[in-house]
Amino acid sequence: MKIERNIQGVPVLTSKDLTTPQSLLKAVKEFNTKPHTPDLITKTFQTIWTVRSEELKKQGVYVEFALLHCPYTQKKIQQLEKEGKRTGLRLLENNPSLLATLWPGMDVDINEGELEAINNKTVVLDWFNYENSIDAPHLNTTEEQLKQEFEKQGRQMLDITNDYLIAAQDSKLITDYYLGEVSTFTRGLYNGHVVSARFVPDGQLRVFSFLRPGSCGPILGGRSREGLIKKLKTLPT
Repeated sequence: MKIERNIQGVPVLTSKDLTTPQSLLKAVKEFNTKPHTPDLITKTFQTIWTVRSEELKKQGVYVEFALLHCPYTQKKIQQLEKEGKRTGLRLLENNPSLLATLWPGMDVDINEGELEAINNKTVVLDWFNYENSIDAPHLNTTEEQLKQEFEKQGRQMLDITNDYLIAAQDSKLITDYYLGEVSTFTRGLYNGHVVSARFVPDGQLRVFSFLRPGSCGPILGGRSREGLIKKLKTLPT
């Protein structure tokens, strides 16, 4: 297997090696069966996002994804997983059109200007963690209760057009289920407004903007992320 370059001592597989389904399946299988060390998490998501880069090229969008080694210690990872949280990567700068191109089944509108702005460029990814239960956590809460809880924990509400889209697609890849698939709705931010969203089994995203701040019920919850962990200030060469 060829090595293309190295980011902080972690090997990056070449695109040629990663375009086969077997390579992606192998990475996910290792993730699901081996202890989650910082190295394994980094390697897994490097593989995932390199494959995603290749998928985008098929759609005529040429980007390379850059990331740092997972910044969490083994102890921190174990703590997060006991709390029902998964570590993953998000776009450092929101670009819903990029994600809509990557996953057209979501049926999200594409802004050609957003794609032109990043075409033939490097897109920086940033580590984050989020509640990974299929059913949304924090059920039976109002918007204010949810915000207060997240603030107390030092966390932020997920952005639907970035964090939630990626987390849900990672969940589908790792568990075969989208986050909130069918049964529950997740409160999150959408263009600065609080909405509720969920995925249906065919991969379509459903967003409901008529949510009231006081809305509360057994199928309405919310998800959060830990604030930006470590920005990649210098792109790898």
